Amino acid sequence: MKKIQANLLLLVVAVLWGGGFIFVEILLGSGMPAGMITMLRGLIFAACTFAVFFKHIIRMTLADLKVGLIAGGTNALAFLLQAIGQSYTSPSHSALITVIYVVMVPIFCWIFYRIRPKIKTAISVIMCVLGAIVLVNGEADGFGSKVLLGDLLVFAAAIMFGMNIAYLGHSGKQTHYGTVGFFMGVSLFAVSLIYVLVAGETFSFNGNEWKVIGSLAYLGVLSSTLCQILQVVCQRYTSPVSASMIMTLEGFFGGVFSLFYGDALTWHLVVGGLVIVVSLLIHEFDFSLFFKKKEDKKE
Repeated sequence: MKKIQANLLLLVVAVLWGGGFIFVEILLGSGMPAGMITMLRGLIFAACTFAVFFKHIIRMTLADLKVGLIAGGTNALAFLLQAIGQSYTSPSHSALITVIYVVMVPIFCWIFYRIRPKIKTAISVIMCVLGAIVLVNGEADGFGSKVLLGDLLVFAAAIMFGMNIAYLGHSGKQTHYGTVGFFMGVSLFAVSLIYVLVAGETFSFNGNEWKVIGSLAYLGVLSSTLCQILQVVCQRYTSPVSASMIMTLEGFFGGVFSLFYGDALTWHLVVGGLVIVVSLLIHEFDFSLFFKKKEDKKE
């Protein structure tokens, strides 16, 4: 697979993940608590990957097990925190704050793999934080606000997503993607099950059963199984930073889809979202090419 093909498939992942915010919101509105959503999502994910890749899974190596558990653990915490956070905030907030993981990736690459980030990364981090502050300030009325709590939980999820992408980009290339995907599903199910039991979550159904089934199918089969297998595969053919930049478009698509779902279009949402998007573009743009063209013109 070529890098351009990997990046295009990651764009498909971004679109499907963007739609996932709406289906999580549908399930929350139907009375299903956040932990139960991610638990069932993980169960479907694990079942699908085992059904397709069982030959590789039963022959896994210790290296596969190590990568699967680390990738699965960080991924599970990220999705659980994101779902819990979204139960207190809006889909648009959740989508836009989640994409902050793009600036977390180079930070974790620096911490774990000694790959020093560029100056523009620091600028992007500052802008992302400022954008998140504007976004959060639009609806949160004090630090006791449920909306603010939700936004902070989603921000914590973004940190975990960044750690997961950085790890997969550097340590997941020698393991089979089906095995890694299986452990992602199992970990998501196990971590969510523990949370459900500790939090004492129960499901009081109050919505259309086919809407609930369809939403779970989308999250489990498309948004989890298909997207995360594609993520693991495609990250073998592109860099962690490029992968994270493309996948941050899930925030854009999630924001757009949430407007159709009924989210209000406020100036805090527009300004905060634009600041975050611009920070991501700054992070991706290769300024050396710009200065090189200027020097060529002078000559």
